[in-house]
Amino acid sequence: MKKRKQSWRKDYKPLKLYKDDLAEMINIVKKRSESIESDFKKLIVICIDEFEIDDAAELDEIGKDTINYFRVSLMDFCLSLSKDSASLCVDDNQDTSLMGIANQFNEILRKRQRRLSFLFSKARFIIGVLVIFLIQFILGFFVAWKSAPFYWIIILAVISVCVVLKIVDIDSQYATIIMSNSGEVRSFFKRNKDKILTGIIGAVAGSIVTVFLMMLLQWVLKLVKNK
Repeated sequence: MKKRKQSWRKDYKPLKLYKDDLAEMINIVKKRSESIESDFKKLIVICIDEFEIDDAAELDEIGKDTINYFRVSLMDFCLSLSKDSASLCVDDNQDTSLMGIANQFNEILRKRQRRLSFLFSKARFIIGVLVIFLIQFILGFFVAWKSAPFYWIIILAVISVCVVLKIVDIDSQYATIIMSNSGEVRSFFKRNKDKILTGIIGAVAGSIVTVFLMMLLQWVLKLVKNK
């Protein structure tokens, strides 16, 4: 009698990975291939979008800024990252070698999970727009009734613009894979400084319009009351 083989699987929250993360995972699998017979090495499959590569050195030949699909499979082991999902599977959890690879992969992927995962759902744009309108309405209301200083418009406008641009900055819904090393990628603010400035001007203008409408409403209410 022997113990029945059982599978192990882990699903991840939305991820943001870089080229050096892919290279590290590929090298882990390649080290594993050195310990198996040559006939089984052909079972190692590494796919990136429409390409199939043999080692990490070929990552530089992809010629894309971002990719939407990354898959590594080796016998009973499979990592699959796409726009719709991110999962790591081992068909036999009694295979200590493959589980060792899975644990190493998990350490890399766990650190790259996005914190505010709800922003990467299909409804993220709707959420962002609703938040912006709510902020602008509340702020315009309080400024119109002189319950808050006008400079809060600028502060909230900056926050609003940054939220919207951050949502738009997302390259894919689930697994965002950037084909540059993590230390080479420019920060969000450096990439979007021109958009932020333009957005702030538009947001401030929108807030001023909101304040004007609130003041107009206040004037109309007073006029009706006096009659």
